Amino acid sequence: MHFTKLLIPHIGLDGFIDHIEAPELTDTSSDKTRLINKAVEALGLKKDECLMIGDTKYDILGAVGAKVDSIGVTYGFGGEEELREAGATYIARDPAEIDRIIE
Repeated sequence: MHFTKLLIPHIGLDGFIDHIEAPELTDTSSDKTRLINKAVEALGLKKDECLMIGDTKYDILGAVGAKVDSIGVTYGFGGEEELREAGATYIARDPAEIDRIIE
């Protein structure tokens, strides 16, 4: 089992998450496209119903590859320029901005 699946209940977020799609610990690829596509399929969603929220260019490039919209968040590891260059649909500088974008 991936450590993320163990961590989520431990920090009390299990009631907020419907699905976790994460690479195996032996997977060294930074390509998130495959993971996003697997999550979309597992949840039975259409790609226009999905939104990738990420803080690195790899998150945004995965969204671009999977053809889903994305929010690049600048309060994580990546900077705004990196996220824009990767093709982020939107940029959020704090969590409240994510709420405004989604509304």
